[in-house]
Formats: sequence, C-alpha cells, structure tokens
Amino acid sequence: LLGLALAGFGSIAAAQAAEQRVDRSIAADPRGSVSISNVAGRVEVQGWARPEVQVTGRLGSAVERLDLLKDGSNTVVKVVLPHVSMSGNSGEAQLMVHVPVASRAEVSTVSADLVVSGVQGAQSLRTVSGDITSELAGAESEIKTVSGDLTLRGSGQPAPLRISTVSGDLRLSRAAGSVEVVTVSGDMT
Repeated sequence: LLGLALAGFGSIAAAQAAEQRVDRSIAADPRGSVSISNVAGRVEVQGWARPEVQVTGRLGSAVERLDLLKDGSNTVVKVVLPHVSMSGNSGEAQLMVHVPVASRAEVSTVSADLVVSGVQGAQSLRTVSGDITSELAGAESEIKTVSGDLTLRGSGQPAPLRISTVSGDLRLSRAAGSVEVVTVSGDMT
C-alpha cells in the first residue's frame, strides 16, 4: 500500500515538473487587435500603456506550445495542444496577457474562465463553458457563451453591445447605448 502511495506521489510530482512557465513579450500595434485562444484553464487580459503584448503564466503538461506572433496590426496568442491530448487537466493554461490599452481584444476559449480589465478597445469574447468577467470601456463589444456565467460592467458611455448565452446567467451594469441580449434559459440582471 505504501508503494502505491509513493508511486501516486511520484506521478503527481512528474506532472507538476512537466508544467511549463511562460514569460514572453512581443512588440504590438498600440491600436491593433490581439487575438487570444485557449482551450482550458484561465485567461486574464489587462490593458497597459506599453506598445507590446506580454504573456505570463503556466502551461499544463499536455500543452504542446504557446504561439506568440505578430501578423500586421494583429498580435496572436494561441495555446497549442497536440492532436491527441491526454485526459485530465494537463491541457490547461493559466495566462496573464497584458495588451496595449487601446487594443481590440478578441478572445476565444472552450472551458477557460476569462477576465478582462483596462482594455479601452472593442471586445469580442467567446467561450463555451467558462465564465466571463469584463469591464467594457465604451467601445463596441460582443460577448457570447453557452453555459458560462457573464459579469459585465460598462463605463456608462454609449456603445453597441451584443450579448448571447444559452444557459449562463448574466449580470450587466452601467451599460449605455444600443444593448442586445439573447438568452435561452439563463437568468439576467
């Protein structure tokens, strides 16, 4: 029995050792777009005054790599998983992404939670089952989820806002201007 316990501890330590830390930066267009994709874990996006995108955090043992590249005025941050992934949470990535404050943030996840703050550009945020928390700064935004909960706070400045959810709950405050909300079975406040 002790041998099994030690073997289990060894496999946990090996999985933790296989996790990768990430700390990478790339120059970015101060008014460009930043496209971020992650399957599982968490993505936190914060606006800052620098003309660069910085990604810090950790990648699970089943993550193949993190791509960080620039394509014209678009900066891409992508968590890449192998075609055949191991089961469990090893494909998760926990990311903190700093973007130029005036950037357009385009973030897509499957089951990763998403938090956005300090970004003044437009936001296009999509997830299947992750929760989304965002400060909306008066630019056109589109927020979509299937079963994740949404907590959104506008700036009080008029801006087009489109929100859709199937079964996630929505809490929206300080929105102004054109607001379109669609839900199937989620509660709205």
